[in-house]
Amino acid sequence: CVNYENDPPTVMQLPFTPGDYETGGNLPYGDLATTLFPDLTAWIAREFPSYAEPTAEDYDPGSGPVTCGSTTVNEADAEDKAFYCASDRTVRWDGPWLEGINSTTGDFASSLLVGMQYGVALQSQLGESDDDIGSEDGIQQRVCLMGSYAGSLVQEFPNPQQHEITISGGDLDEALTALIAFTDRSQTGSTGSSLAFDRIEAFQNGVLEGTSACGF
Repeated sequence: CVNYENDPPTVMQLPFTPGDYETGGNLPYGDLATTLFPDLTAWIAREFPSYAEPTAEDYDPGSGPVTCGSTTVNEADAEDKAFYCASDRTVRWDGPWLEGINSTTGDFASSLLVGMQYGVALQSQLGESDDDIGSEDGIQQRVCLMGSYAGSLVQEFPNPQQHEITISGGDLDEALTALIAFTDRSQTGSTGSSLAFDRIEAFQNGVLEGTSACGF
């Protein structure tokens, strides 16, 4: 409480629009690939002009082989996953799994999980090594990137950017929920606390400071 009093965090209140009340503030799952992900990639290209947009598609691991270039991914490794395939520059994800997350947790939770794979594409194109991309620092860099994208959607910030979508009340909470749910509880950071809190801090830094906070 002392830290909160002496160094309070930035507090944001994002309003719900009348349309948000009708939809819960969430895009239908089918609109992620047609609306949100194209908006995200267009934003990344504005931030990083050398960025080449990957193709994107979902798959059903129970309906046949999942491929990455010439490699076939077995069903167990393909379930409940989103990944970037560098050999054919494609972002792919388990459709039924992501649709479930979109329904139960929200569109920004599902968007974070797939959006971070667009971050892998960016890191790869910028020449980062596979080891760096797979490291905790690499993960937090991608989390920060998604925070920066979320911040660019906040119209209440100075100099708001133009987007095809808007952020609604609750979206940031959905992203934080996903960071907690999909971080192994046994993983701890340098302070001994869960890595989820380090990743949440990276996301918040991105929201408030933009891509300059992400170390690209």
